[in-house]
Amino acid sequence: MSDHTPSARIWLAQILIGSAIWVLCALGMWHAAPADAWPRLVLLLAALVLVPGYVFVVLRRASAPWPALSVWQVPACGAALLLIPAQLLPAGYLAGLLTFPWLIVTLGLARAGWLRFWQHRTPEPGWLALYAGLIYVSVGGSWMLGDRLGLSVFGFSTQIIQLTAIHFHYAGLFFPVLAGLGWLAAPSRTGAAACYLAIAAIPMTAIGITLVQIWQWYLWEGISGAGVAIAGGMTAFAYLRLAVTGPWPRGTRMAWGVMSLSLIFSMCLASLYAVRFWVTVPILSIPFMRTWHGAANVLGVTLMGLVGWIVAEIRAARV
Repeated sequence: MSDHTPSARIWLAQILIGSAIWVLCALGMWHAAPADAWPRLVLLLAALVLVPGYVFVVLRRASAPWPALSVWQVPACGAALLLIPAQLLPAGYLAGLLTFPWLIVTLGLARAGWLRFWQHRTPEPGWLALYAGLIYVSVGGSWMLGDRLGLSVFGFSTQIIQLTAIHFHYAGLFFPVLAGLGWLAAPSRTGAAACYLAIAAIPMTAIGITLVQIWQWYLWEGISGAGVAIAGGMTAFAYLRLAVTGPWPRGTRMAWGVMSLSLIFSMCLASLYAVRFWVTVPILSIPFMRTWHGAANVLGVTLMGLVGWIVAEIRAARV
């Protein structure tokens, strides 16, 4: 743990307040427009709760001051709050204007990751995964802006643009960060391989989806889906081992157990969806994947992973 981070109480207060605001948003949005609420709430959960939570954990694991990341907290709070009306408004210039500060925040995260990488040049696998996650989330911020502006990119539907914004917030940021944190907690060859695959699988998946959309090339998406599934399986195995053998609080063990099982379930769906052009599984439609694959990634993997780390940090702060 690092002693260079701001007060843990301030960060935890921000996470709790963000959680309370998100619950209020969820109640209102489900009541007003239940059919369209879930993807919007997923993006708000990332901005209000998960991104600040994982930044806090990363800072606590850093062995040296990280000024470019430490000063991120205050502007991120304001930008996340502006996303609430941005997600409620119809797509257009006003919604895009309210989303623009979040793009700046994600670019700030990318800058922090890039500067740290440039300082280390040859970082260890865990840190390399953390830096990559911070860089990838800026792509999510860009696509979120495109979604709120109502833009069409490469002929993608508005639904795909919105799902791409979600993908680069969750798979882009949280997946490599979880793999990296797992390696930092217990370095191993399996954990290192999970870090490298997590870094590679995110752009591979984006390229595969684009090739299918533009030229109907399906092979690359199948390969990238296999890479994602293998990386996810390795990460799940690493966290299961941490939950069983590591000196972690009971709450952390339970959260990581749920996270690992959810990740395995999610990766099975992802691998089947990636080979849907060769193996027909009728239920694997975009609405099905958004509901089950998305819920597993958001609630089971990302949220439970964060809960496990937060519980561990709280216990460590009391020792």
